Amino acid sequence: MAKSGFSITRGLPALKKFFEQSPKNALAGLESGAREWGERTIAVSKAGGEGYTGNIVPVDTGVLMSSGHVGEVSVSGTKMRVVIGYGGPASRYAAAVHEIPKRYRRPGSGTDYLRGPAVHMGRKVGEIVGPHVKNALEGKA
Repeated sequence: MAKSGFSITRGLPALKKFFEQSPKNALAGLESGAREWGERTIAVSKAGGEGYTGNIVPVDTGVLMSSGHVGEVSVSGTKMRVVIGYGGPASRYAAAVHEIPKRYRRPGSGTDYLRGPAVHMGRKVGEIVGPHVKNALEGKA
């Protein structure tokens, strides 16, 4: 009687290695994708784009705008954390400008210049992060 089926033993070491590395690779992909999301969100808060039509950061001397940054990126369990903001020497000014309505010289600038873009870009997290995870799992990262 002939045996039916197939053998996967030749590919087993590679498959085992893939599954051993997958969590580490997926985490690296999540972190790089989260960093890209943060960078793109800061970019939108500075100049608009990506379909965002709300307020962008006001510019007077440029100190506030140049202080936009992406800080810590971490992934733990089911939570992804990306610290983005404006500050440094301009942190008090950044907070005041973000919250206090005022007429600014730069067209389209005003309050919520970070919150608005973050909410808008929040709708794109999967679109931005997904390819990073896929590439990391495929060894392309």
